[in-house]
Amino acid sequence: MSDTRRRAAGEVRQVIDATRQASGMVREVIGAKEVTGE
Repeated sequence: MSDTRRRAAGEVRQVIDATRQASGMVREVIGAKEVTGE
C-alpha cells in the first residue's frame, strides 16, 4: 500500500514539475512577444 502511495506521489510531483516548466515556457513566449511588440 505504501509503495502504491509513494508511486502516486512521485507521479503527482512529475506532473507538477511538467506544469511548472510549461507555464515558464508560456511566460517566456509572452515576454518575448511583449518585447518585440507583436
